[in-house]
Amino acid sequence: MDGSLDRLADAIELVNDGRASVLERVTAVLVGLQRRDAVDALAAAGDRQGAQQQDGPADVALGRSAPALNDVGIALEAFVQGLDDLAAAAVTDELDATQRRLVESVVTVGRAEVSTTRALAAAVRTALPAYADLGVQLDEWLRRARAGWYRTREEAANAYAVLVAPGRPRLEAARVAVTSADGRRVAAVERSTAAIGLARRALAPLTTRPTEVAGPPSGLPGG
Repeated sequence: MDGSLDRLADAIELVNDGRASVLERVTAVLVGLQRRDAVDALAAAGDRQGAQQQDGPADVALGRSAPALNDVGIALEAFVQGLDDLAAAAVTDELDATQRRLVESVVTVGRAEVSTTRALAAAVRTALPAYADLGVQLDEWLRRARAGWYRTREEAANAYAVLVAPGRPRLEAARVAVTSADGRRVAAVERSTAAIGLARRALAPLTTRPTEVAGPPSGLPGG
């Protein structure tokens, strides 16, 4: 393989690995929030048994969110380095104008994906204290439920509403911010995936390495 194509292949591989790692870690972050939201919904409905069953697994999932959030930053660094290397490697006479344009498009939309992922990470980081407080409130409500404080489902739901009311505005604001940021990230991921698909097909005649990456959509061709 020509040296310039080898550099292009190395950059593609770094983009692939970095992006796949980012997507995996973002999923871990969001699952933690979603699991706690699910327990909150059960408690709000007065479902003491359902909330009790889901609370422990939700605590475990949320406990993984903060470490995964830190890992997102590390994975983004690799993704960014891959995009920078890809931009530099695309400046080669081995690519025709169309191939170069498609690779440059991957770099552009990839950087937009990085930006929206960083914004999501910031929103989650801001939201985590509200979710931690919700966990404390859930634990107290469940303790009272086990002690027989609530005779009916309706009574349990009303008591939970009163218990979480002081922190509810902060929690809802955090949820809105995370949902909005993730919506922008998902749209950016879709644009990146489309651009990567076009570039993969255009570069396929030049490549000898595997062209698919296992895991979430992240597949530039291997070089």
